[in-house]
Amino acid sequence: MKRLILCLPLLLPVAFATPATAASTAQNQTAPATPFDLRVEQLVAILNDAMPVEEYFTPSFLAAVPPAQLKAITSSLRAQYGKAIKVVAVDRKVPNSAILTVELERAIATIDITVEAAAPNKVAGLLATGFVVKGDDITKIGAEFEALPRRAGYLV
Repeated sequence: MKRLILCLPLLLPVAFATPATAASTAQNQTAPATPFDLRVEQLVAILNDAMPVEEYFTPSFLAAVPPAQLKAITSSLRAQYGKAIKVVAVDRKVPNSAILTVELERAIATIDITVEAAAPNKVAGLLATGFVVKGDDITKIGAEFEALPRRAGYLV
């Protein structure tokens, strides 16, 4: 019985250290690699109005596009394309700028982003350059035009 009691204290620290180590490892794996990566990850929250814009954008960006105007833009995007789900691709051409592909509920968006090189590494430029509606194709669009009550057409 003495052996069991002596071994038990040696096993307890190992058992309790393992979950903490696993949690620490999990945090390290999910933490953004750079401030730029953090801003890319936060974009979904910004598009869904789940983060204060003052924490994300530079003062010069907010002077050009005030918070109320940003909220109107993001509300309009959500009304048309649904909530932002995730950033699916990052195409970096230079260290602090990239073209992002962002999945929304009903569309895929292409967004250019530029982040300040110096701390606090806020977003200095953000421009949505295009949206592709999920499930849209030329046949579907043609059928929708044909279903309109009056004469209608389109040019590709």
